[in-house]
Amino acid sequence: MPLACPQSLKNTSLAHICMLINRAFQGYAVSIQMTIDVLLRKIQAESIDLERSVGLYDEDELVGVLLLGYRGTASYNACTGLLPAYRGQGYADTMYDYAKTHFLNDGILETHILEVLEANTSGIRLYERLGMQKTDFLYTFFLTLPQQSKTDFLGIRPLSYTDFFEFYNNEKIFGAECAWQNAPLPGLQSGFSKAYGWYAPDTGELSALVVFRADTNTVQYLNVLTEQRLHGLGRLMLAFVQQQLGKAPLRLLNVSARNSSVIYLAKALGAELKFKQWEMQTRLK
Repeated sequence: MPLACPQSLKNTSLAHICMLINRAFQGYAVSIQMTIDVLLRKIQAESIDLERSVGLYDEDELVGVLLLGYRGTASYNACTGLLPAYRGQGYADTMYDYAKTHFLNDGILETHILEVLEANTSGIRLYERLGMQKTDFLYTFFLTLPQQSKTDFLGIRPLSYTDFFEFYNNEKIFGAECAWQNAPLPGLQSGFSKAYGWYAPDTGELSALVVFRADTNTVQYLNVLTEQRLHGLGRLMLAFVQQQLGKAPLRLLNVSARNSSVIYLAKALGAELKFKQWEMQTRLK
């Protein structure tokens, strides 16, 4: 077999990237059905830069990808995929070596982040060999709530990007952490995420926030003021999202182990734990 070679994905069509991802993840523990529309939304939501991502080519055939996202001084492995015939031959290392040489060691980036399924022991060994360390544990829950009367949601109003940004950055009020995929600001900027807040009727204070994506049924962000957390507002906000999305299960994606209040709420509501992942990081300088 000829030696496969890495290069930038800047001249690779979205259709070819989709086909590679679908072939690489066929039969994977987490089902992936990549289309051009889904890929475009992933690129926006995860700040992926195809020009600074890596494709592995065997002559003219795309046989592997390493999709990389960039925000400030951090970079993110949004997807590593190889066709079965190219696994176990060091090609994941090859793509990472190319990324480090051409993109990651630019003097600006400081941190590289990824997620890997807890059961993917070979992947964990690969990333540990590349110098990455486990930094967080992430839970994904599926949840379906019964429909409620619209009168239950009278205190909930849509938030503009500007209003959300003001409160999201006030850590004295909220202080919740989001995994890279859940970061709400890119989705709100591009318009495929929606933000809603619950305002206390007596004070008018914004006391609960939820951000979700209707295209993936994903709750990206949920937080309630500490002093309001025993009043059922978390459940109310999730029930509101359920009403917006219909009967499809809500996906609470990559909830950090540090976000104990959301994990407790999910379990109390009978949510199904679908899978668990490690977040791993390494310092680039």
